[in-house]
Amino acid sequence: MSTEPSYPVTAFGSSHALFETLTTRLCSRETASMSHSDLEDLVREDGNAILRELLQDHLNLRSAKEERQSSVEGSDGVRRTHVRWRSRVLNTVFGKVKIQRLAYSRRDTSSLCPMDAELNLPVTQYSDGLRRCMAEESSRGSFDEAVPNHGDDGAKAAS
Repeated sequence: MSTEPSYPVTAFGSSHALFETLTTRLCSRETASMSHSDLEDLVREDGNAILRELLQDHLNLRSAKEERQSSVEGSDGVRRTHVRWRSRVLNTVFGKVKIQRLAYSRRDTSSLCPMDAELNLPVTQYSDGLRRCMAEESSRGSFDEAVPNHGDDGAKAAS
């Protein structure tokens, strides 16, 4: 496996900026006087934001690299030739991300998005990782108790 990047480093500029902000904050006078529990909270919250942004940056990169095809044929045998950009939200263990991808359609047929298959996206807005966390949490108690722990966007799931 090659360790050389096959992407422009600038594609992760947002993630790098969040990381730099956190590391700068951790070097500040403010954090020098924090208790370990306050530091843990800070790093968990800001670290989670960095992880969400890394995922978003990666998805943006894949979207930018998606190659337009002249048509896509579905399992129904119908060729879809009309192409347009569409987006969808995915709630993950890190929070909400937005996925931009090419959608291929034809009148009276459902659209197909090859990137959805590439990413193995679920039909619902909840990622496999978030659903797994919710299942584990609900196995410890009730599902109704698990939902508030993870919120609508899953941001607490990684904690």
